[in-house]
Amino acid sequence: ELRNVLQDLSSEADICLFQEDVIPLYKPPSVSSGLFESPTFASFNCPYIERGAITRFVQDTFPVRAKVVLSTLNICVELLFKVACFIFSLCGDTLLNWYFKFPPFGFALILLFPYIFVLAYYFIGISCHIRTALHPTDFARFDPGHGRTLQSCRCDWNGRKLLLIHVHLSPNVPSRRLHEIKNIRRYIRILADKDDIIVVAGDFNSSPGSKEYKLMKRGGFRSCGPVGPNGHAHTFPAC
Repeated sequence: ELRNVLQDLSSEADICLFQEDVIPLYKPPSVSSGLFESPTFASFNCPYIERGAITRFVQDTFPVRAKVVLSTLNICVELLFKVACFIFSLCGDTLLNWYFKFPPFGFALILLFPYIFVLAYYFIGISCHIRTALHPTDFARFDPGHGRTLQSCRCDWNGRKLLLIHVHLSPNVPSRRLHEIKNIRRYIRILADKDDIIVVAGDFNSSPGSKEYKLMKRGGFRSCGPVGPNGHAHTFPAC
Protein backbone atom coordinates (compact mmCIF):
# COMPACT_ATOMS: atom_id res chain seq x y z
CA GLU A 1 0.00 0.00 0.00
CA LEU A 2 2.81 2.43 0.92
CA ARG A 3 4.63 1.62 -2.30
CA ASN A 4 1.48 2.46 -4.28
CA VAL A 5 1.22 5.82 -2.49
CA LEU A 6 4.85 6.57 -3.29
CA GLN A 7 4.37 5.60 -6.92
CA ASP A 8 1.46 8.02 -7.15
CA LEU A 9 3.62 10.74 -5.59
CA SER A 10 6.48 10.10 -8.01
CA SER A 11 4.11 10.54 -10.95
CA GLU A 12 2.16 13.56 -9.66
CA ALA A 13 4.25 15.61 -7.22
CA ASP A 14 7.04 18.06 -8.02
CA ILE A 15 8.62 18.07 -4.54
CA CYS A 16 8.58 15.12 -2.13
CA LEU A 17 10.08 15.22 1.37
CA PHE A 18 10.50 12.19 3.63
CA GLN A 19 11.46 11.93 7.29
CA GLU A 20 12.76 8.74 8.89
CA ASP A 21 13.58 7.45 5.43
CA VAL A 22 15.79 4.36 5.26
CA ILE A 23 19.20 5.22 3.80
CA PRO A 24 21.45 2.12 3.54
CA LEU A 25 25.20 2.37 3.05
CA TYR A 26 25.08 1.32 -0.58
CA LYS A 27 22.55 1.54 -3.42
CA PRO A 28 19.73 2.26 -3.45
CA PRO A 29 20.57 5.53 -1.64
CA SER A 30 17.21 5.47 0.15
CA VAL A 31 13.98 3.50 0.14
CA SER A 32 12.07 6.42 -1.36
CA SER A 33 14.84 7.05 -3.89
CA GLY A 34 14.17 3.61 -5.34
CA LEU A 35 10.95 5.11 -6.74
CA PHE A 36 12.43 8.48 -7.57
CA GLU A 37 15.61 7.25 -9.30
CA SER A 38 15.08 8.71 -12.74
CA PRO A 39 16.38 11.64 -14.78
CA THR A 40 13.21 13.53 -13.87
CA PHE A 41 14.13 13.79 -10.16
CA ALA A 42 17.13 15.10 -8.23
CA SER A 43 17.52 13.40 -4.83
CA PHE A 44 19.36 14.49 -1.70
CA ASN A 45 19.65 12.07 1.25
CA CYS A 46 20.97 12.82 4.74
CA PRO A 47 21.32 10.18 7.47
CA TYR A 48 20.85 11.59 10.98
CA ILE A 49 24.52 10.82 11.64
CA GLU A 50 26.90 12.31 9.12
CA ARG A 51 28.80 9.20 8.10
CA GLY A 52 31.85 11.22 7.19
CA ALA A 53 32.31 11.99 10.90
CA ILE A 54 32.51 8.26 11.65
CA THR A 55 35.03 7.78 8.85
CA ARG A 56 37.20 10.61 10.16
CA PHE A 57 37.04 9.21 13.71
CA VAL A 58 38.22 5.78 12.53
CA GLN A 59 40.98 7.28 10.40
CA ASP A 60 42.24 9.37 13.31
CA THR A 61 42.02 6.50 15.82
CA PHE A 62 43.35 3.70 13.60
CA PRO A 63 45.53 5.44 11.00
CA VAL A 64 47.27 2.25 9.87
CA ARG A 65 44.29 -0.10 9.76
CA ALA A 66 41.55 2.41 8.97
CA LYS A 67 40.55 0.67 5.73
CA VAL A 68 40.15 -2.72 7.44
CA VAL A 69 38.21 -1.23 10.38
CA LEU A 70 35.84 0.68 8.07
CA SER A 71 35.22 -2.38 5.89
CA THR A 72 34.49 -4.50 8.98
CA LEU A 73 32.18 -1.79 10.37
CA ASN A 74 30.30 -1.60 7.08
CA ILE A 75 29.77 -5.37 7.00
CA CYS A 76 28.61 -5.54 10.64
CA VAL A 77 26.22 -2.60 10.42
CA GLU A 78 24.80 -3.78 7.09
CA LEU A 79 24.19 -7.20 8.69
CA LEU A 80 22.41 -5.60 11.66
CA PHE A 81 20.33 -3.59 9.24
CA LYS A 82 19.29 -6.70 7.29
CA VAL A 83 18.43 -8.57 10.52
CA ALA A 84 16.28 -5.65 11.72
CA CYS A 85 14.53 -5.43 8.34
CA PHE A 86 13.81 -9.17 8.43
CA ILE A 87 12.37 -8.95 11.96
CA PHE A 88 10.18 -5.97 11.09
CA SER A 89 9.02 -7.61 7.86
CA LEU A 90 7.67 -10.51 9.96
CA CYS A 91 6.18 -8.68 12.95
CA GLY A 92 6.80 -4.95 12.48
CA ASP A 93 3.13 -3.93 12.81
CA THR A 94 2.77 -5.87 16.06
CA LEU A 95 5.92 -4.34 17.54
CA LEU A 96 4.82 -0.83 16.60
CA ASN A 97 1.36 -1.33 18.09
CA TRP A 98 2.89 -2.59 21.33
CA TYR A 99 5.36 0.30 21.34
CA PHE A 100 2.61 2.93 21.14
CA LYS A 101 0.03 1.18 23.34
CA PHE A 102 2.40 -0.07 26.04
CA PRO A 103 5.25 2.44 26.67
CA PRO A 104 7.02 0.09 29.17
CA PHE A 105 7.32 -2.44 26.37
CA GLY A 106 8.95 0.15 24.13
CA PHE A 107 11.39 1.07 26.89
CA ALA A 108 12.23 -2.60 27.49
CA LEU A 109 12.68 -3.13 23.76
CA ILE A 110 15.22 -0.33 23.61
CA LEU A 111 17.08 -1.68 26.66
CA LEU A 112 17.19 -5.19 25.20
CA PHE A 113 18.20 -4.08 21.73
CA PRO A 114 20.47 -1.03 22.02
CA TYR A 115 21.65 -1.54 18.46
CA ILE A 116 18.25 -0.08 17.44
CA PHE A 117 19.79 3.32 18.22
CA VAL A 118 22.77 2.50 16.00
CA LEU A 119 20.46 1.50 13.18
CA ALA A 120 18.19 4.49 13.68
CA TYR A 121 20.94 7.08 13.53
CA TYR A 122 23.18 5.32 11.02
CA PHE A 123 20.55 4.21 8.52
CA ILE A 124 17.58 6.53 9.11
CA GLY A 125 17.48 10.09 7.88
CA ILE A 126 15.63 12.61 5.73
CA SER A 127 15.45 12.75 1.96
CA CYS A 128 14.37 15.31 -0.58
CA HIS A 129 13.30 14.63 -4.18
CA ILE A 130 12.67 17.50 -6.61
CA ARG A 131 11.82 17.38 -10.30
CA THR A 132 14.76 18.43 -12.41
CA ALA A 133 12.39 20.67 -14.40
CA LEU A 134 12.45 22.97 -11.34
CA HIS A 135 16.26 23.25 -11.65
CA PRO A 136 17.14 22.34 -8.04
CA THR A 137 20.53 23.61 -6.89
CA ASP A 138 22.54 24.39 -3.75
CA PHE A 139 21.65 21.27 -1.77
CA ALA A 140 23.04 21.68 1.74
CA ARG A 141 22.88 20.08 5.17
CA PHE A 142 22.65 21.90 8.49
CA ASP A 143 22.50 20.83 12.15
CA PRO A 144 19.90 22.88 14.07
CA GLY A 145 20.87 21.18 17.34
CA HIS A 146 20.17 18.05 19.42
CA GLY A 147 21.35 15.70 16.69
CA ARG A 148 18.62 16.70 14.25
CA THR A 149 19.20 17.28 10.54
CA LEU A 150 17.99 20.00 8.21
CA GLN A 151 18.19 20.14 4.40
CA SER A 152 18.03 23.18 2.19
CA CYS A 153 17.99 23.76 -1.55
CA ARG A 154 16.87 26.24 -4.16
CA CYS A 155 14.64 25.70 -7.18
CA ASP A 156 12.51 27.62 -9.68
CA TRP A 157 8.80 27.99 -9.05
CA ASN A 158 6.53 29.87 -11.49
CA GLY A 159 9.34 32.15 -12.53
CA ARG A 160 10.55 32.88 -9.00
CA LYS A 161 13.25 31.41 -6.78
CA LEU A 162 12.09 29.11 -4.01
CA LEU A 163 14.21 28.39 -0.94
CA LEU A 164 13.13 25.05 0.49
CA ILE A 165 13.97 24.14 4.10
CA HIS A 166 13.29 20.52 5.07
CA VAL A 167 13.15 19.87 8.82
CA HIS A 168 12.58 17.08 11.32
CA LEU A 169 12.40 18.56 14.81
CA SER A 170 12.94 16.75 18.11
CA PRO A 171 10.02 14.77 19.54
CA ASN A 172 8.67 15.03 23.11
CA VAL A 173 10.76 18.02 24.34
CA PRO A 174 9.25 21.44 23.41
CA SER A 175 12.27 23.41 24.69
CA ARG A 176 14.49 21.56 22.22
CA ARG A 177 12.17 22.30 19.34
CA LEU A 178 12.09 26.00 20.25
CA HIS A 179 15.89 26.06 20.22
CA GLU A 180 15.97 24.26 16.87
CA ILE A 181 13.42 26.65 15.31
CA LYS A 182 15.45 29.67 16.46
CA ASN A 183 18.52 28.17 14.76
CA ILE A 184 16.50 27.43 11.63
CA ARG A 185 15.33 31.03 11.47
CA ARG A 186 18.94 32.21 11.80
CA TYR A 187 19.94 29.83 9.00
CA ILE A 188 17.16 31.18 6.78
CA ARG A 189 18.27 34.77 7.38
CA ILE A 190 21.74 33.82 6.18
CA LEU A 191 20.55 31.93 3.09
CA ALA A 192 17.49 33.81 1.90
CA ASP A 193 17.59 36.47 -0.78
CA LYS A 194 15.15 39.37 -0.74
CA ASP A 195 12.76 37.97 -3.37
CA ASP A 196 12.87 34.30 -2.36
CA ILE A 197 9.75 32.32 -1.67
CA ILE A 198 10.62 30.51 1.59
CA VAL A 199 9.01 27.17 2.35
CA VAL A 200 9.75 25.34 5.61
CA ALA A 201 8.33 21.82 5.51
CA GLY A 202 8.76 18.45 7.17
CA ASP A 203 7.96 16.96 10.56
CA PHE A 204 7.68 19.64 13.26
CA ASN A 205 6.45 17.25 15.97
CA SER A 206 4.26 20.18 17.07
CA SER A 207 0.59 21.10 17.22
CA PRO A 208 -1.03 24.36 16.00
CA GLY A 209 -1.32 25.63 19.59
CA SER A 210 2.32 25.02 20.51
CA LYS A 211 4.94 27.65 21.25
CA GLU A 212 6.99 26.35 18.33
CA TYR A 213 4.09 26.95 15.94
CA LYS A 214 3.52 30.46 17.31
CA LEU A 215 7.24 31.26 17.02
CA MET A 216 7.12 30.41 13.30
CA LYS A 217 4.06 32.63 12.86
CA ARG A 218 5.79 35.53 14.61
CA GLY A 219 8.62 35.09 12.12
CA GLY A 220 6.20 35.84 9.29
CA PHE A 221 5.43 32.25 8.25
CA ARG A 222 1.94 31.02 7.46
CA SER A 223 0.74 27.45 7.94
CA CYS A 224 -0.60 25.53 4.97
CA GLY A 225 -2.51 23.25 7.35
CA PRO A 226 -5.84 25.13 7.24
CA VAL A 227 -5.94 24.95 3.42
CA GLY A 228 -4.89 21.28 3.22
CA PRO A 229 -7.38 18.52 2.34
CA ASN A 230 -7.66 17.43 5.99
CA GLY A 231 -6.96 20.73 7.73
CA HIS A 232 -4.93 20.38 10.93
CA ALA A 233 -5.55 16.64 11.12
CA HIS A 234 -3.75 14.51 13.69
CA THR A 235 -0.75 12.82 12.08
CA PHE A 236 0.75 11.01 15.08
CA PRO A 237 1.44 8.19 15.23
CA ALA A 238 2.08 8.15 11.50
CA CYS A 239 1.90 4.36 11.37
